[in-house]
Amino acid sequence: MTAEAFRGLRVLVTGGGNLFNISGIEKDVTVNIADVRDEHSMRQLVRGKDVLFNLGGQTSHVDSMTDPDTDLEINCRAQLFILGVETMIHYPVPVHCQEGYARLVRVEPGGLELTERLAGEVLSLPLYPELIDREVDQVIDAVTGSATPAR
Repeated sequence: MTAEAFRGLRVLVTGGGNLFNISGIEKDVTVNIADVRDEHSMRQLVRGKDVLFNLGGQTSHVDSMTDPDTDLEINCRAQLFILGVETMIHYPVPVHCQEGYARLVRVEPGGLELTERLAGEVLSLPLYPELIDREVDQVIDAVTGSATPAR
C-alpha cells in the first residue's frame, strides 16, 4: 500500500520506525514522537483519526530480544488504551512493604520475593461496582481481541 492510498485520511502510526520511511511524503505528514503508554499523549493523538497503525514495541530490536516483558507491556497497555480501556498498576509497592501496614504485616521487605518483583508489573483492568454493562462488554471485547478502536 502506498502513501497515496491514505491521502486525505487522518492516520496515526505508532511504534518503532525510521524517519527514512517517510522520505518523499514528509511534507504531507505530521510526526509525533510519544510513548504509546502515555495515555495523555495518546488521547490527543488518537482523537479524530480515521486510520490507526499501531506497530508497538520498542524501537530497538536488541532491547526487544533482551527485555521482551517491556514489549509485552507496551503492546498490551497501548492496545487496551486505544480500544478505550484504561489500565494501571494499582499497587507498585506490595502491601507488606508499605509503611501503613508495617505493624499489621509480619513479613520483612525481601520476604516475599515474587510478590515484590511482580508488584510493579501486574496490570489492573477496570473493576468497580459502577461499571455499566456496556463498559464491561468493552473491557471483555478489548481483552479478547474482538473490539474496534474507541473514537
